[in-house]
Parts: sequence; structure tokens; C-alpha cells
Amino acid sequence: MTAASAPRPAGRPSARQAPVHTTADLLGRAAQEKVLAEVLAPGRRIGAAVAVAADPGMGASALLARAAVIGGRAGYRVLRAAGHHDEQAHEGAGAHQILKRLLDGLPDLQPARRSSARRLGVESATRPQTAPAEEMAILFAQAARHAPVLVVIDDLHLFDGLSLQVMDDLMKRLESLPVVFVLAARRHAAQDVLPGSAVRVELEELSEADAAALLARQPARPVGRGRLEVLRTAGGNPAAIIELSRIAATAGTDNLRRLPLRQIADLRQRYAAALGSLSPQVLRLVTYASLQIGGEDPAALLKATELAGPGWGHDVLDAAVRAGLLDVRGGHVVFCDPLAEVAVRTGLVAAERARIHRDFCAVVPHGSLVHALHQAAAATGPDEAAAAALENSARPARQEHPFLSTVALQWAAELSTDTVSAVQRRLKALRGAAALGQTAWARGLAASLAQATMTSEQAAPFNYDLALAVSRSGHQREAMDLLLNDVPNRPPRNRADALLLATAAGVIANASGLEDHRRRLPDLVRRARRLPPTPAGDDHPLASFDESALYAAVASGDGADVSPSGVTPPTATARGPVTSALLNAHAADRAGDLDLAVRLRLSALDGTRAAGTTAAAPEMWLPLLTDLLDLGRWSQAAALLDEADTVRARADLPLLHLELTAVRAVLAGLQGNADQARSLAESVWPILDLQQNARLHDPLARALGLAALERGEFDTAYRYFRRRFDRDGRARTPDHIGRALVDLAMTAVRAGEQDNAVAVLAGYRPPVGGNEPLHSAVHHATALLHEDEATERNYRQAVQDPPVAFGPWSQALARYHFGVWLRRQRRYRDARAQLKPAVAVLESLGAAGFAVKARAELQAAGDEPAGAAHPVDRAVRLSGLTPQQRQVAVLAAQGLGNKEIAARLLLSPRTVGTHLYNAYAKLGISNRSQLRAALGTAEMQLIG
Repeated sequence: MTAASAPRPAGRPSARQAPVHTTADLLGRAAQEKVLAEVLAPGRRIGAAVAVAADPGMGASALLARAAVIGGRAGYRVLRAAGHHDEQAHEGAGAHQILKRLLDGLPDLQPARRSSARRLGVESATRPQTAPAEEMAILFAQAARHAPVLVVIDDLHLFDGLSLQVMDDLMKRLESLPVVFVLAARRHAAQDVLPGSAVRVELEELSEADAAALLARQPARPVGRGRLEVLRTAGGNPAAIIELSRIAATAGTDNLRRLPLRQIADLRQRYAAALGSLSPQVLRLVTYASLQIGGEDPAALLKATELAGPGWGHDVLDAAVRAGLLDVRGGHVVFCDPLAEVAVRTGLVAAERARIHRDFCAVVPHGSLVHALHQAAAATGPDEAAAAALENSARPARQEHPFLSTVALQWAAELSTDTVSAVQRRLKALRGAAALGQTAWARGLAASLAQATMTSEQAAPFNYDLALAVSRSGHQREAMDLLLNDVPNRPPRNRADALLLATAAGVIANASGLEDHRRRLPDLVRRARRLPPTPAGDDHPLASFDESALYAAVASGDGADVSPSGVTPPTATARGPVTSALLNAHAADRAGDLDLAVRLRLSALDGTRAAGTTAAAPEMWLPLLTDLLDLGRWSQAAALLDEADTVRARADLPLLHLELTAVRAVLAGLQGNADQARSLAESVWPILDLQQNARLHDPLARALGLAALERGEFDTAYRYFRRRFDRDGRARTPDHIGRALVDLAMTAVRAGEQDNAVAVLAGYRPPVGGNEPLHSAVHHATALLHEDEATERNYRQAVQDPPVAFGPWSQALARYHFGVWLRRQRRYRDARAQLKPAVAVLESLGAAGFAVKARAELQAAGDEPAGAAHPVDRAVRLSGLTPQQRQVAVLAAQGLGNKEIAARLLLSPRTVGTHLYNAYAKLGISNRSQLRAALGTAEMQLIG
């Protein structure tokens, strides 16, 4: 290792004032933490080194702090040190930090040896360069006799030259001892100072989801456009997200290019010394780079700077890169430290900024969005020419640069010289924000139009976009009021606008589940039919739509997840197939053809991906994911959940975030992870008013019911499943395939609520000759709730080979229940015929809780599951028991009866019986006499 010769980088503050991350801030660093945990395993006997390379603010210090925690917990003695600019000129200063901490942990060291070692750090500059490392290695060997040693060094690139050589030599000498080095340095200097033999760890930018999560954690944070500005400027840099969030929120602005001086004074001062040490050429290049809009390539940047003076070229850019100031990524010049970019930009006076923007205008393509944005930035007041250029360039660029095109339209409205143009441009910006899924930004733009005079043609799209933005925030009553309250004053004049309002009302009614919302839909459809079929323009959300299918979807009021603004690509021709796919998927759901519904929605999803409008169609995710779960395609659902989370993180969709959390909770419940299902579901309850968001209530209640069922808490499970129906026994949200009915039925008998469940069952009337999944579900529920001569016939109807639309999950569940019934009828061979395929499917799906119970029933029927490689290990079985199930099982194995156990544990005898029943299933046994052998001697002693 050799000392880096680059000047002090602007990306490093001159004093230790940068935001400090705690170990709790390590979002998106699971892979790096795993590397540290593996290297710092307890009982290490040889040396190792981990090298962390990162740009400023990426969390290297936090990761090193985490390494110290991991090492401390694993029994390592931790020595920490850090390089600093002010100590770089002092030879041996870095090595002395480590030496001092090493000596502090050697209280038994002889005084003469201690005195000699202390002089080592002070006088190391006058000694041979290998002597310090040799003597320090002796001390490390002595320390390592008692415990492995962890040396954590931050900012290694700021160590003095001698200390770098000492560390390099020291690591080579300690390879055979249990001494681990975790070193961090700036990325631009990593090649020079980090050992090549070390395990390399790179800290890249946070993912969009992690960046959004970190921003959401901040006590003060911007909303709307300001939120996007922070995420876009920070570029996944944790420190920048934290700092810019505080600055923007405190300043109360949504434009990071217009920050008040008082809010950025500290930031500018922090980087002043570092910027002041730069050569004039590099400083000017950095200044121009800070005023890029987005889309400029390195050639354009260098060409713009040439207008400010001679002598420019790639050599200056290379110098800035070597200094750790700038980097070339994705064909663009970017700052290694986003906070440095803000400090440079905000340090310029208005006249200087305008001059640089004019220089950029001279080199970027005329008529492009980037040119128009630079032209607008150079304007000093209202400027119709600049506003028109922004508006004209926004539309062709909206697919490639959706955020910048929307900013351009908002900016065009602000620069407009007449009110009419300003209103029209702001309405277009509102449409752009809605297409980005930016609910708060859309609402902010709508508020700025509150007092504007709009025509009837403008009012319908305005009310539509605003209502959907409010709905996607979870406020369904407010959304419906905003949508329809203006209709008496400015009724739509053509069919497209009227149906646009009806479509939005259908989306809101589907989300709310409120009866008064659903009652409005038929009248809105009738009103649309009476109006003339005026063709909609290319910019209209309903251009190229299937009118009859849309009428049917809206009028049904029970599942219209179609929001045309979510499928608005640049051309109307691409819009029709996407809209039709969503409409047909809705119809397929109503018919119970889940496989077709999924294929259609996946086709629509592909269309929105291609158009770049996925964030504007959030209503389709919940039915798509729910259908995939019902079809047993759980791994695909998990992958799409991750994709939807990324879309949600980039956008601003609070309701979608909660819906995705609810789906994850359901998936955890189906997989038998009761704790995770309950934790996820309960995290949503306090956040949202479920009285006006019934669509979300259903998966939450299902997840909590599944969690309770896994624990054997049948009363609780039944209460949650019953919440999915109203007082009269009608499903609060459409139950086209009977999933809610089956969940209710399979807990009702165990909870003593059979009569109530039978009343709910009476309300299900499957259509004759159609909807096979619903037919099977009704037969399944009937067999569970009615023990009579028709029970077997109902079970056989439920488990008959269904069409592909039904899927394996529901059939496996029906086979499991049928097998249980047959075993209790002592028809063991028939029971095995049902239970074997049920076990195979449940295990392949990952439905751990149900699979364990089905396997136990199969064993009780006299067989092992088909294809089982070996009996289930006892430890695995025991790990499936809840703490209370273990207590009850042990006491029962010791000979206590249910009443005795109930008295000792302060439970009811019925609850004790429930716990025993579930313990039997998980342990693979069928009676008390098998309990002691199933638990094992160690378990009996441990719990007893």
C-alpha cells in the first residue's frame, strides 16, 4: 500500500461534521453484513482482512461500526482507528492510534516493554520502516493468546505514508494469527491503499426501495415533488438522503435548486475548505457539472466549459475523477458525493448560474427537453418563449424522462405570461404526476388549480386525476366527494368524459367497499350512455377503450381495478390492448377463471412496463397477486411482490404499500409462518381507516386468521375469518371463488360456530354450469359444516379434477379435509388416497403448517407421505410447536389430564385440548401414549 497523492477531495468534509449513521441505518447492506459475520465467526485461528470501498456518505462508517458489534459479540477484542486530513502529515500517527489501543489491553506487559512500545509510535519516523511492524506484531501475538483480535480502520486513505506501510507489513506478519482487519477507504483511492488479498466489499447505491424506506424513516421529510427531488439528487446515497431530507423539509420547498441560503449555510461551510483547495480548472469543471439538468453527456459538459475559457479537455475530467470528486457512470458525469454537488450549486450567485445555463444551451440539441430546461433555468422572470419550449419538448420526452417532462410542464406553468396557458400546462403536469404514481405531487398541483377557471372538458380529467390520487392515499370518501361534487355544476358533455368519471368511481367503490359508493355506479353508467359518443383525443385517458367491457366492469361495482390513466403510453394504439386486457381480466375473475385472469393481467403489466407507466396502475397488483396465491404460484407471487415494492418505492402510493404488506402477510400465513403473518398484518391496522378500505380489510383479516389457525387458536381464527363478511353474512369484498367461505368453514366447527357459518353458506349461489372453483368451494364448505349422508358426495365434488383455472392449493386443502374425514370413518386406504397427493402438493407449495398436519394424518392412516426421503427429524417437529403447545404436550406426557393442565397453566380445558390437537399434528402422532417418545427425554427435562 502507498499513500494516495490526490488533493483533498471535495467529497470529504474538512471537519468531522458529516451525518453519522447508526448500525440501525444499514438498509440494503444484508450481503455485506453476511460477509462480515462469516469472516468474524467465533473461534477463528488464522488472520483475515476485509476491504470496504465506498464513495462518501455510502455508509462505510456504519458498516465498520456494525463489524465492531459483530466482532464484540463473537468474542473478539476490538481495536478501532480512523484516518484524518489533519494527521496525514504526521508520520506514524495512524499506527500510533492502533498501538495505543493495543497497549491499553495488555495490562500485564512489562514496564520496559511498554515504554519501548510507546516510543515506537512517537519515534517511528526515525526508525527503519519495517521495525514498527515487527515490534507491533509481537504485541499482537501476545494479545491474540487471550482472544482473537479485530482491527477496524476507517478512512484508511487518510493514513500517513509510514502508517500505510506499517499496516501492509503487519497484515502479512499476522496471517497465521487470529487477527482480522476490516478496512475502509474511498473508492477513488481503494486501489492504492487497500490490500489486494483482502475480501473486497463494495458499497453501492441503495436500491430504490431501500432509499425510499430510509427517507420514510426521517423525522422531517419532504412530500410530493420534493420527495422525488431528494431521491433523485441523492441517487441512493444514505447520507445525502438524510441530509437533503432535513434541508428540504425545513426549507419547505420542493425544488432543491432553489434552497434558501440559511438552510444550506452549514452545508456550504462543510465543503468550503475542500473546494478551496482545488485547482481553478477542476473547480470550474465541478461547478459546471453541478448545474447539469440530466441527459448531458461528458462531451457536452466539456464543450460547455470550453466556452468559459481555453485549456479544457479530458485531462481535467480525469483529474477530478482521480480526486474522488466526479465519476463517469452510465455515460454521464456525476458527483461521487451528492451533498458536494448541492454545496457547489448553491454557492453560485444567480447571474453566474444563468450564464452557465446559457453555455449549456449552446451545446445541447436545440428543441430537446434538456435544452428547454436549461433555457428555463436561465430565465429571470415570466418568459413565454421558455414556457412554450418546455411544453413542446415535454410530450416527446415523457416516456424516456417522465419525471423531467412533468417538472418541465409545472415549470412552464410558472413561467407562463397568461392565465389560460398556465392552467392548461398545470393540468398537463397534474396528468404527468398521476402517471408517475405521485399522489402527493398530484394533490399539490391540484391545490394550485383550486381557484382556476376550467371548462367542462378540462374539469372531467382534472377531477379524475385528483380523485384517484386521493383514493391511492387511502381516503376513499374524500376521493368520491371530490370526483362527483362538481358534476352538478359542470356536467360532462360527452360520453368519454362521463365514462371517465364513472370509471374512477368504480375504482374508488371497489377500494372502499362502501354500499353508498356502489349505489352510485349504475346511474353514472346510464348517464354516460345517454351522451353522444364524442371521440376522445390522443391525450384522453379513455382513448382507444373497449366501451362495452368498461360499462360492465364499472356497473358491477365489485372489482373494477381498471384505471385508464395507468395505461397511458405515448400513443393511443398501444393503450387499447392494455385496457382491454385489464377489463377482460376483471370478467375472468367474476367467472372464476383465475388462470385466464392472471395471464391477462400479466399481459397488461408487460404493456405498462414497455410504456413506463407501471406506477400509474396500482389497482391491478392486489387482484393479480391474490389470484397467484390462489393458484398456488407462490414463488411467482413473491417475485412480483418485490417488483411491485420497487414500483411503489419509486412512486408515492401509500395504499399500495399497505396492500403489498397485506399480501406478504397472507403468503406468510399460508406458509405457516404465524409470527411473521401476524406482525405484518398488525403493522397495517393502525395506519389506515379500514372502514373505507374494505378491499384491504379482506387480506388482513385472512392473514391474521391463518396466523391464529397455525397456532391452533380456532376461536380467534374464526373471528378474523368472520370479519370478512357483514352482519348479514355477505362477503364485504367479492368472493368469486369462495376462498373466504372455505376459510370460515374449516374453523367454524372447531370454534363452535357451525350454525353461524351455515348461515353464511346459505348466501352462496354458484351460477349453473359455470365458475367451477366456486362450485368446488361450496361443496367443500358444505362437507365441512354438514355431517350427513351427503358429506362424502360433497367432498368428492370438491376434490374432482378441476380445470386449470382452479389451481392446486384449493384442491390440496379439500383433499386434506376429505382424508381427515375418511380416516375418522376408519376408511384408511381411502384416506391415504386423498392424503398422499395433498401432502405432496402442500409440501411443494411450501405450506409448512398444513403440510405437517396432513403428514400426521397420513401417518395416522397407516402410511408415510409418498416420496418422503426420510422421517421428519424430531428437532424439526419440535421447532414447529409454539411455547404453549410445548408446555401442554410435556404436562400431558407426564400423565396430567386436560383439567389438571388447565388449572396449572390458567387455561380453559377446551384451549388445552386445542393445543394438544395441534401438537399431535405437528409431532406426527395421534394420541397421548405416543407423546413421551415424540418429545424425547431432553425435551421432557428441559421443559419439565
